Amino acid sequence: MKNNIRKVKTSDNLEKAYLYYEKGVQLSRNDGKHREALIAFSKVEKLAKGMYDVSYCKAIIYSELKKHENVVKECAAAVKRDPQHKAAYGLQGNAYLFLEKYKEALRSLNSALKYNKHCKFYFDRGLTLGKLNKHAEAIKDFNLVLKEWPKFSNCYFNRGVAYFKLGKKDNALKDFRKVLALDPKDCDAKEYIEEL
Repeated sequence: MKNNIRKVKTSDNLEKAYLYYEKGVQLSRNDGKHREALIAFSKVEKLAKGMYDVSYCKAIIYSELKKHENVVKECAAAVKRDPQHKAAYGLQGNAYLFLEKYKEALRSLNSALKYNKHCKFYFDRGLTLGKLNKHAEAIKDFNLVLKEWPKFSNCYFNRGVAYFKLGKKDNALKDFRKVLALDPKDCDAKEYIEEL
């Protein structure tokens, strides 16, 4: 009889956990409901530890709140649960980039790209490589992004900076002009053009 009660209680906890999970997902989609979503996900963790991937959900919310240390922590938990969680590696790499921990960012982004060749991961890795003064490698990543996203002015800008740092002024000028063609109000591109 004792085992039956335990099973019913476990079943009730799983049902409650599912409802809190759904509530957390719904709340996370509504602007301004981040705190409530985090509370719902915390309840899921208590009721059904390891049954739902709430760590990644929490990481997304923390990313929107610009709490990058929390993003890193939650992504690490998501990756521990699923070592091939490409999105968690990518989000973690992005958070490390904001935290100016470039070697860690590179490691996470390389892991993300191992499982998924998404342009966002290449872009973030290009930014990271630039911060590590590996401009030629950064240009290769930016080139891959621009093949898929040819109107991504931010990518042209960052590739232009990489060319500039390598002393390839003609290529840099071409990229900064492309930035202005896509976004005529970009003051940073104008400054680089004036300097060239």
